[in-house]
Order: sequence, then C-alpha cells, then structure tokens
Amino acid sequence: MQSGPWDGTPVRDYIHVADLASAHVRAIEYLLEGGASQTLNVGTGTGATVLEVIEAAQAILGLPVPHTFVPRRAGDPQTLVADPTRIRQVLNWEAKLSDLPVILRTAAAWQSNRLY
Repeated sequence: MQSGPWDGTPVRDYIHVADLASAHVRAIEYLLEGGASQTLNVGTGTGATVLEVIEAAQAILGLPVPHTFVPRRAGDPQTLVADPTRIRQVLNWEAKLSDLPVILRTAAAWQSNRLY
C-alpha cells in the first residue's frame, strides 16, 4: 500500500454505539442459549469517507470542524468496511441506528450534555 498524505478519502464503516451494544447483548444471549462461540463482524456493510463525516458533522452542528491533513499511518487501509452477513445469519442482528446523521446527532447531543 502506498503511504501518501491523508486527504480524508479513507472509507470506514461507522456504527452507532447503541447498535454495537445491541450486537453484544444479542451475542451474549446466543451464547447463553447454547450457541457456539465464533467470530462475527459487527458493522453496517457500508462506508463513508472521513471527509463525508466531517462535512456531515459541519452540516449538523452548523460549525466548522477543525481538521488537519497528515501523512497516512503505515499499514492503514484505504477502505475498512465490515461484512455483516454472518452476524445477520447467526444472531439475526443488524444495525438499526447507524445512519451517519443519526450517529452524529446522537454524539452531538451526548457531548452537549457533558458540557458544564
């Protein structure tokens, strides 16, 4: 992989914290029901670029989001998106709140409640 400047184009699979928690709860239930331990990807199966996240956050917050272009870290993949096929099949689970604007609004609300 070429290591060039970070330009906001890396794609990541963003998941809402409540979806992640529900996947863990479902996995524990599955194990308690006698299901076999196995590895499952937790994600949405879709991705967004880092710049798309920044632009969406700016639109939702109505504020600029400071960011800096830096060299890409060695070994950092250009695209990292989960394949949730097996978790759907095994646990009958899928992300329900992981639309990017929902994630960002939830994060903004949580952060604003933490400010004193």
